[in-house]
Amino acid sequence: MVELTSPRKIYPLPSRLWQGKVKLKRLRAESIPPPQQLRNNPVLPCGQSLKSLHKRKRTSAMQLELNDLRKTYLLPAPLLHRRGQGKPKTKQALAGVSLTLGPGLYGLLGPNGAGKSTLIGIITGGLAADSGEVLWCGHHAHGIAFRRVLGYMPQQQGLYVSYTGRCFLAYMAALKEIPRKAVAAEVDRVAAAVNLTVELDKRLSAYSGGMKQRVVIAMALCCEPELLIADEPTTALDVTIQAQVLAMIAELRSRLGTSMLMITHDLGIVARTCDDVCVMYAGKIVEAGTVEDIFLAPSHHPYTEGLFGSIPNLTTKARRLKPILGLMPDPTNLPKGCEFAPRCEKCMEICRTEKPKICGEGSHKLYCHLFDPDRQKTGVGGNTNG
Repeated sequence: MVELTSPRKIYPLPSRLWQGKVKLKRLRAESIPPPQQLRNNPVLPCGQSLKSLHKRKRTSAMQLELNDLRKTYLLPAPLLHRRGQGKPKTKQALAGVSLTLGPGLYGLLGPNGAGKSTLIGIITGGLAADSGEVLWCGHHAHGIAFRRVLGYMPQQQGLYVSYTGRCFLAYMAALKEIPRKAVAAEVDRVAAAVNLTVELDKRLSAYSGGMKQRVVIAMALCCEPELLIADEPTTALDVTIQAQVLAMIAELRSRLGTSMLMITHDLGIVARTCDDVCVMYAGKIVEAGTVEDIFLAPSHHPYTEGLFGSIPNLTTKARRLKPILGLMPDPTNLPKGCEFAPRCEKCMEICRTEKPKICGEGSHKLYCHLFDPDRQKTGVGGNTNG
């Protein structure tokens, strides 16, 4: 059993931690095995043993489906609206996002404000979508059943720095409804997986940035999840620690057969680690495909081309990098046509008036009028302009 105590008496009482806040399900007396058997092979509330849960097989049927997710935020009402005048403003965060994530590592790219964190919040259950659905293996993803197969590495670590690493991981394991008698073994297992056993009894305030990131990874690995979601796992880490964290994630993913969705701004990390990639802009997916499609295909969405143009190239000489001019559109007042039209160097008249369709063949999909086969046949759209 993990002792959640401290000289300063700052930790919550075990009774409140396990019974009040966590609300663990009580096992019936007749279902509890003998102490020796429980110690060797603890039983989970779902009826599976911890060992059998760790040995479960990953199959190709394991996939996460996002179907037409939409999310709009209602901004605080201005003074005129409070007096009965004017209209409240809304901010569109997601506008019909659809994705299918199978086994492998899926990279999610996009600028700040594109809707990536909102999408992750809906998947993890922290936010409710206005419309659309999230399916895991063909079933609606919600509740403790989905929480057991989900591992989340948040962008903001949010660690309780007064806790020790062992106490914090025990608390996270309890949130997944692991019985108290099985928590100690689970904490030792995930700590060993991220090479954190020696420092496990130190306070989190004494941890370095890399060690705190290891705690976040260990937190996500409780119950050996089938789906890992990482929100910029290498942010604010130096290059050496970044390489160690990425190598650790890759090794754990290959050993456990875990599917993974990773948000990042680093194209180098995407090229090195991801199997599939999608690019978001203003709440929509503007390009998606395999990593080969995104980096090697001859045609790309203008925003993706802008991302590549802003990266230094060692094979060519240039005085300055070529940034994407302008800013993202105001989410409270989006353009009538394509959201990228005000910044696009290949913008046509049709781009300003009509929303593009999803185009492309095979695994490579693009959300752009330039690749619309109907427009190419009829010649609709006019000349490009700056």
